[in-house]
Amino acid sequence: MTTVLITGASRGIGFGLARHHLEAGDTVIAACRNPSKAKALKALKGAARLRISKLDVTSAKSVAALKDEVGDVPIDILYNNAGIAGPHNQTVDDVDYEGWTKTFETNTQGPLRVALAFKDNLKAAKGKIVSITSGMGSIGALGPGWLMIYAYRSSKTALNMVMRILSFELQKDGVTVILMNPGWVQTDMGGANAAITVEQSVAGITSTVANIGLDKTGCFVSYDGTTLPW
Repeated sequence: MTTVLITGASRGIGFGLARHHLEAGDTVIAACRNPSKAKALKALKGAARLRISKLDVTSAKSVAALKDEVGDVPIDILYNNAGIAGPHNQTVDDVDYEGWTKTFETNTQGPLRVALAFKDNLKAAKGKIVSITSGMGSIGALGPGWLMIYAYRSSKTALNMVMRILSFELQKDGVTVILMNPGWVQTDMGGANAAITVEQSVAGITSTVANIGLDKTGCFVSYDGTTLPW
């Protein structure tokens, strides 16, 4: 039986991933900051295979507590999904440096903190770490006219590097690391005018993840399987 751990699982893409894997018959550990408010998660079908756990990826204590709760259970897929858009002030004329730091703590350090905490669980399953990044983190794709959102974009670029390094570290243990661009998705962050629905993104993500093995570890791909420039 496949066991999946999802961070930021109470809404958006994380919620969509939880629903997909429960419908597929998998066991899901859905981690979020406020489990008591995760009413949509609790209402999902397959609740007998669902564990809703508290997690703040910026807190070492919180991550350690979740690790203690999960124990030595092998984890087949870790979705590092929790993330924030960052402060409103991210332009060349108005930079919120404190907010930028908080964005890095969530989007860059948080995924690594979770991955390292559960590396033995992933090793036991020869599992996969799927870190939800963004096409906006691509330096190669950046060009004139793109929104210059300093904090968010740089945090995702840094996440790509962190996970790329980790892919080399864990390859010998049979753990595959994937950088996944979910697309421009209709979520609270992406907005109602985004190009694709959560369901479309999740369908693409899960299909692409299923078809990527250890020989492709460290890859930067979009939800449709397209390889992206770093």
